Amino acid sequence: MVKRYINNESVALKEEDTESCDKINGAFSSKPRKLLTTREREVLDLILKGLGNKEIAGHMTISPSTIETYLKNIFFKFGVTNRTSAAIKYLAIKSFCISRKVIHEGLNLS
Repeated sequence: MVKRYINNESVALKEEDTESCDKINGAFSSKPRKLLTTREREVLDLILKGLGNKEIAGHMTISPSTIETYLKNIFFKFGVTNRTSAAIKYLAIKSFCISRKVIHEGLNLS
């Protein structure tokens, strides 16, 4: 288990979260039900910007009920029950994926 700290809150990432970054990048996985779709990632990115469901729906030009469906799917995939927990876990996984990429591939600053 890997721990990440987001705003001084510890987030434990399971092995399946840290083995690969499939939940974030949508790459093929032996557990496809765990993958986030492009739209689900877009919803999470907008939540991280502080938007509410109606604002996200307007931004994505879809109905608020569709946003609620995306959130239910995200909650299931992440094993959480609210948008704050989903956003924190998403941020922790993104942070892990970025740090892993920097460690393994180096940081190209050119």
